[in-house]
Parts: sequence; C-alpha cells; structure tokens
Amino acid sequence: MFSWGNLSEKLRMGSLDCRNDVIVDLFSGIGYFTLPFLVRANAKFVYACEWNPDAVEALRRNLQANSVADRCTILEGDNRVTAPKGVANRVCLGLLPTSEGSWVTAVRALRQEGGMLHIHGNVKDSEEGSWKNHVLQSITGIARSEGYHWEVLIEHVERVKWYAPHIRHLVVDVRCQQTQG
Repeated sequence: MFSWGNLSEKLRMGSLDCRNDVIVDLFSGIGYFTLPFLVRANAKFVYACEWNPDAVEALRRNLQANSVADRCTILEGDNRVTAPKGVANRVCLGLLPTSEGSWVTAVRALRQEGGMLHIHGNVKDSEEGSWKNHVLQSITGIARSEGYHWEVLIEHVERVKWYAPHIRHLVVDVRCQQTQG
C-alpha cells in the first residue's frame, strides 16, 4: 500500500488546511491519506472506509499511534454501502487504476452545498484531456441525478508519477459548488 512515488500526493494532502473539514476517505487502507488529513492537515473529522480486515486492523493501530483515533470513524465494508451521505467537505478517492465505481458514492457523501473530490486515476498520456472531460461530465451528471445544482470544475491536476510506460497516475481536484438560482 506504500509507494515512494506517491509520497508527493500524500504530502500535498497533508499540506491542506482542513481544520474545519469533514473528510470521507473512500479507500482508506492502512491510512495512507487518512493519516495526513488528520495529523498534518488537522482535519476536523475523517470517515475512513475500508473493506480489507487486515488493513482495518493496521489502520486502527496507526490512528492510535498517531493519537488521532478520536477524530476518525472506520466504516468497514463496501464504501458504496457504508459511506455516510451529506457530511463531507472533501472526499478522497485514492484507488488505482480507477475509482469510477464509487463516484456516485463520493457525490452523495458531499454536503448539499458541495465540496471537493480528489479523484485518482491511471490515464494514458495521450488521453489526459479526454479523461478530465469524462470526469467533469460524469460528476456533473451524477450531481444532477442526485438533485444537486452544482457547478463542477477541475481546480487542479496533479501528475503524481508514471505508473507504466505512457500511463500516468493523475489526481484531479474537482470542485463542486452550488450555483445561484
């Protein structure tokens, strides 16, 4: 679950100011992003979704060792079933090669006024533009189907590392915000 190549993204998430944020980490694992959100970014609270029992046990130990267990609830099982709805300022979707199967879950986790999605994906270098368009169109469509009137835009693209020849690990920070009217 740990890769030196992903360290820059772990550090980037930890450098955010999340002291007033509730975060849903849909693929928490042993705490790869959950811990930086809690320890470095000072998140108000994190819901950590994970279905691997070994990872859940390691996550529990890591939360205790870092003295942040009181600001995290672990939700065991499939995040499409266990993730909370309507609570998040941010949702982390750190699954490769794609987290698309949980995009609906992520939109549902955001508060009614919206928030930020951190969507990871492995993308062919020649298809980065079309992938970003796909993300925007998909999240916009999901939000509409859930009854939200949001403007959806990509605020940042992080090119984390080369995953394989011509395949790049990307993270798009997708801002979802309520439109006027």
